[in-house]
Amino acid sequence: WPEPVLSDLLARHPPIALNMVRIIGARLRDMQERLREVGLLRVERRIAHVLLRLAAQASHGDAGARTIDFPLTRKDVADMCGTTLHTASRILAAWQEAGLLTTDRQWVTLHDVAAIRHIADEGALGF
Repeated sequence: WPEPVLSDLLARHPPIALNMVRIIGARLRDMQERLREVGLLRVERRIAHVLLRLAAQASHGDAGARTIDFPLTRKDVADMCGTTLHTASRILAAWQEAGLLTTDRQWVTLHDVAAIRHIADEGALGF
Protein backbone atom coordinates (compact mmCIF):
# COMPACT_ATOMS: atom_id res chain seq x y z
CA TRP A 1 0.00 0.00 0.00
CA PRO A 2 1.19 3.53 -0.64
CA GLU A 3 2.53 5.22 2.50
CA PRO A 4 -0.21 7.91 2.68
CA VAL A 5 -2.94 5.26 2.55
CA LEU A 6 -1.25 3.15 5.22
CA SER A 7 -0.63 6.18 7.45
CA ASP A 8 -4.28 7.20 7.17
CA LEU A 9 -5.44 3.67 7.96
CA LEU A 10 -3.18 3.45 11.04
CA ALA A 11 -4.34 6.89 12.25
CA ARG A 12 -7.99 5.87 11.95
CA HIS A 13 -7.49 2.40 13.46
CA PRO A 14 -4.85 2.41 16.24
CA PRO A 15 -5.27 -1.32 17.01
CA ILE A 16 -3.85 -2.08 13.56
CA ALA A 17 -0.74 -0.08 14.44
CA LEU A 18 -0.37 -1.95 17.72
CA ASN A 19 -0.67 -5.28 15.95
CA MET A 20 1.96 -4.22 13.42
CA VAL A 21 4.34 -3.25 16.24
CA ARG A 22 3.78 -6.62 17.93
CA ILE A 23 4.41 -8.54 14.72
CA ILE A 24 7.53 -6.57 13.85
CA GLY A 25 8.81 -6.93 17.42
CA ALA A 26 8.30 -10.71 17.33
CA ARG A 27 10.11 -10.98 14.01
CA LEU A 28 12.98 -8.88 15.31
CA ARG A 29 13.30 -11.09 18.41
CA ASP A 30 13.28 -14.18 16.18
CA MET A 31 15.96 -12.70 13.94
CA GLN A 32 18.12 -11.80 16.95
CA GLU A 33 17.78 -15.35 18.28
CA ARG A 34 18.78 -16.84 14.93
CA LEU A 35 21.81 -14.56 14.68
CA ARG A 36 22.80 -15.52 18.22
CA GLU A 37 22.52 -19.20 17.32
CA VAL A 38 24.68 -18.83 14.21
CA GLY A 39 27.31 -16.87 16.07
CA LEU A 40 27.50 -18.84 19.29
CA LEU A 41 26.19 -22.38 18.94
CA ARG A 42 27.84 -25.45 17.50
CA VAL A 43 26.25 -26.65 14.28
CA GLU A 44 24.62 -29.69 15.96
CA ARG A 45 22.72 -27.40 18.31
CA ARG A 46 21.75 -25.07 15.45
CA ILE A 47 20.32 -27.97 13.44
CA ALA A 48 18.40 -29.20 16.48
CA HIS A 49 16.99 -25.70 17.07
CA VAL A 50 15.88 -25.40 13.43
CA LEU A 51 14.17 -28.80 13.42
CA LEU A 52 12.39 -28.10 16.70
CA ARG A 53 11.29 -24.65 15.51
CA LEU A 54 9.91 -26.08 12.25
CA ALA A 55 8.18 -28.93 14.08
CA ALA A 56 6.56 -26.41 16.43
CA GLN A 57 5.34 -24.33 13.50
CA ALA A 58 3.95 -27.09 11.28
CA SER A 59 3.98 -30.77 12.08
CA HIS A 60 1.79 -33.68 12.96
CA GLY A 61 2.21 -36.71 15.18
CA ASP A 62 2.35 -37.30 18.89
CA ALA A 63 4.54 -35.82 21.62
CA GLY A 64 7.35 -38.30 20.97
CA ALA A 65 7.47 -38.24 17.15
CA ARG A 66 6.66 -35.35 14.82
CA THR A 67 6.67 -35.16 11.01
CA ILE A 68 7.34 -31.71 9.60
CA ASP A 69 4.42 -30.87 7.32
CA PHE A 70 6.24 -29.35 4.37
CA PRO A 71 9.08 -30.44 2.09
CA LEU A 72 12.45 -29.95 3.75
CA THR A 73 15.70 -30.99 2.12
CA ARG A 74 19.08 -31.34 3.78
CA LYS A 75 20.17 -28.31 1.77
CA ASP A 76 17.28 -26.33 3.29
CA VAL A 77 18.43 -27.35 6.78
CA ALA A 78 22.03 -26.39 5.97
CA ASP A 79 20.94 -22.98 4.67
CA MET A 80 18.79 -22.28 7.73
CA CYS A 81 21.68 -23.18 10.04
CA GLY A 82 24.42 -21.34 8.23
CA THR A 83 26.43 -24.46 7.49
CA THR A 84 27.44 -26.54 4.50
CA LEU A 85 25.34 -29.26 2.92
CA HIS A 86 28.09 -31.77 3.74
CA THR A 87 28.06 -30.91 7.45
CA ALA A 88 24.27 -30.93 7.71
CA SER A 89 24.06 -34.24 5.83
CA ARG A 90 26.70 -35.83 8.05
CA ILE A 91 24.89 -34.78 11.23
CA LEU A 92 21.43 -35.75 9.97
CA ALA A 93 22.75 -39.14 8.81
CA ALA A 94 24.29 -39.76 12.23
CA TRP A 95 21.05 -38.80 13.94
CA GLN A 96 19.13 -41.06 11.58
CA GLU A 97 21.48 -43.94 12.39
CA ALA A 98 20.93 -43.26 16.10
CA GLY A 99 17.14 -43.41 15.57
CA LEU A 100 16.47 -39.78 16.40
CA LEU A 101 14.91 -38.94 13.03
CA THR A 102 14.39 -40.09 9.48
CA THR A 103 14.70 -38.16 6.28
CA ASP A 104 12.84 -39.36 3.21
CA ARG A 105 13.57 -37.28 0.14
CA GLN A 106 12.02 -34.00 1.26
CA TRP A 107 10.33 -35.08 4.50
CA VAL A 108 11.75 -35.13 8.01
CA THR A 109 10.26 -37.07 10.90
CA LEU A 110 11.61 -36.48 14.39
CA HIS A 111 11.30 -39.81 16.22
CA ASP A 112 12.81 -38.71 19.53
CA VAL A 113 11.84 -35.09 20.09
CA ALA A 114 13.15 -35.21 23.68
CA ALA A 115 16.62 -36.28 22.54
CA ILE A 116 16.71 -33.57 19.86
CA ARG A 117 15.59 -31.02 22.45
CA HIS A 118 18.44 -32.24 24.69
CA ILE A 119 20.90 -31.67 21.84
CA ALA A 120 19.48 -28.18 21.29
CA ASP A 121 19.74 -27.32 24.96
CA GLU A 122 23.04 -28.90 25.88
CA GLY A 123 24.78 -29.95 22.70
CA ALA A 124 24.86 -33.59 23.83
CA LEU A 125 25.36 -36.45 21.39
CA GLY A 126 27.91 -34.39 19.48
CA PHE A 127 27.91 -36.18 16.12
